Amino acid sequence: MLDKILTGFASLWVGLVLSITVMIIANIIRTAPSFWGGRSAIQDEFSPFNVVHYLTVGIFLSPAALAILWRDKCRERHKTANQPAITKRGEP
Repeated sequence: MLDKILTGFASLWVGLVLSITVMIIANIIRTAPSFWGGRSAIQDEFSPFNVVHYLTVGIFLSPAALAILWRDKCRERHKTANQPAITKRGEP
């Protein structure tokens, strides 16, 4: 149950961040004085040298990443809890 909740939350969160990013791109294009001005502004925003942008995206995606890590930890714990105990040969 928790597995499905965490997976759903992570998927929803990533979708939310992607939709906000698309809205930001649309707003940059809409408010630019020309198409080429908007294109230039988008290139500046998503430049590999714009460290602030990538830090912001990392912070906004961190809840989804933490949910996935928590889900994987719970899966591993559940997997090891359901394994039978190792016994010596001939013993039940």
